Amino acid sequence: MRAVRRNLKNVDNYPLLLFVQSVEEKENNNVLEEPYDGVDGIRKKIHEEFRDVVTNDQPTSLPPQRNLTHRIILIEPTKSTYRRQYKLSYSEKQELNKQVDELLKQGFIKPSSSPFNSPVLFVKKKDGSMKMCVDYGLLNNNTVKDKFPIPRIDELITCFGGASVRIAEDDMEKTAFSTDYGHYEWVVMPFGLTNAPSTFQRMMNRILAPYLNRFVQVYLDDIIIYSKTIEEHYNHIRKILELLRRNKLITKKKKCSFYFKTLGFLGHLISSRGIQTDPAKIDKIKSWPIPKNAKDAQSFLGLADYEFTIQYLRYPYEEKKVGINTIESVLTPNQELLEWIIKSYDEDNEIKEIYDILKENLPIPKSIHNHIKHYSIEDNLLYFSVVKGGNDRRIVVSPKSKLVQEIIGNAHDGNSAGHFGYFKTYMRLHPMFYWPNMLKSVKRYCQRCTVCQKTKPETTGQRGLFSPLPIPEGRWTDISLDFVTGVPRCKNGHDMILVVVDRFTKMAHFIPTRKTATAEQCAKLMVDNCFKLHGIPKRMVSDNDIEFLVHHYSSQPLITLKQMVKQKERTES
Repeated sequence: MRAVRRNLKNVDNYPLLLFVQSVEEKENNNVLEEPYDGVDGIRKKIHEEFRDVVTNDQPTSLPPQRNLTHRIILIEPTKSTYRRQYKLSYSEKQELNKQVDELLKQGFIKPSSSPFNSPVLFVKKKDGSMKMCVDYGLLNNNTVKDKFPIPRIDELITCFGGASVRIAEDDMEKTAFSTDYGHYEWVVMPFGLTNAPSTFQRMMNRILAPYLNRFVQVYLDDIIIYSKTIEEHYNHIRKILELLRRNKLITKKKKCSFYFKTLGFLGHLISSRGIQTDPAKIDKIKSWPIPKNAKDAQSFLGLADYEFTIQYLRYPYEEKKVGINTIESVLTPNQELLEWIIKSYDEDNEIKEIYDILKENLPIPKSIHNHIKHYSIEDNLLYFSVVKGGNDRRIVVSPKSKLVQEIIGNAHDGNSAGHFGYFKTYMRLHPMFYWPNMLKSVKRYCQRCTVCQKTKPETTGQRGLFSPLPIPEGRWTDISLDFVTGVPRCKNGHDMILVVVDRFTKMAHFIPTRKTATAEQCAKLMVDNCFKLHGIPKRMVSDNDIEFLVHHYSSQPLITLKQMVKQKERTES
């Protein structure tokens, strides 16, 4: 986009060509003939002359053999990636079979016996049709990344141009995917592979090299041509389309725009007045609900400043980048988590019924008619909102799934969490996830958190003063307790020693026990080996070992002993 800005800065022109898919030079000095019926006549002439290049027809043959093929170089060459096929609805299976048959006829895929496999999923297009996609996540993780530079743009585009590049024959098996009726691999490059954008950008740069940065810019398969006059622009268009024809590349007619003073390009509007943001891209900000309180205002400002805040954090760049990415990764569900959420719907009959009804557009039973209005489906995910069509949509998770514990754990004791209380943890999850009795399950998880049980102030009791312990008044009135670990296991199974020391005489009892000893067992050992011989002491000093914590769930016997000590102290005073 910077290059486009630079080249358009002083051009009072028609930013006049935008299409998807797309160049060796063939000089053509044809000039614009007179008369023409305005710009419409020019557009018609271009469409007629290049009807084999600008067309809505799909490619019917393989691309020519080029000096560029797509390679997939593995980080671990001996490792084959295999992931089971995702569950598809009946309509998706029908669509999958239809698209696979078309790809087979075109020669873009072929039957395979590869040990590799990646699952297929569908994404709904703007026109309502279904686009088949292959999830190459595991394969991409094991692929050496291609560092070929791609023009910078914050928002990547969805491309349809992979069928223009062949895959190296040795690498075809790595692109395998499966259906209910067979196992297939790609002959041409599908988008979804980690290095596909780099390969396609490399090809486009080579083809457009004679004119690149002179009157044409390319971002993957989006091309923009800019000129100073109508006559000059006509010649520029013909040169580019001749290159497309020579390289057997076609463009979608419905996505081509010729002779426009203003057009959209990568989320921007380009015109003779300069470059501005496409209003459609900021529509969500404009329609954002008006903040009604300070918290709502803070939420909006946090969203609006998100991209800018990173640049001004008062930390070194590395820490800044890692910190922001950590928070983002915790608060934003990743693709693998979303896949597990979708699979979790099968574990709950009630949620599965709602999911299937909405996805297949089945008749709604009267028993759930009022309940189902709170649910909706988008990108195969089930969402819940309090008000139908409201802005408070949350991803539905099955309460019977193990994912519930994973999600709560991520918010409570994850990398960016701080072992908050149950309500703060719940409020972190509430804007994003939903399952029945969500607050109760979060509270139950926090109450069982081992770290919270050990270290929270309400569980550790009052801390001792940082001062020397008072001098004991006599023998066995003040004792100290501790455990010695790391000793060899004896024949009786003892592998730990409970040490009880009289602070006055320094006399000690070394009581053999086990690491698995509970608070009740430790209390019994002290009664049998110390209190029977020396009586109940006035004070006992110990560290914060779990067996000595007063509020530990299994420490009731030890609490009784400490109460006996306090009772004796009150009696003697």
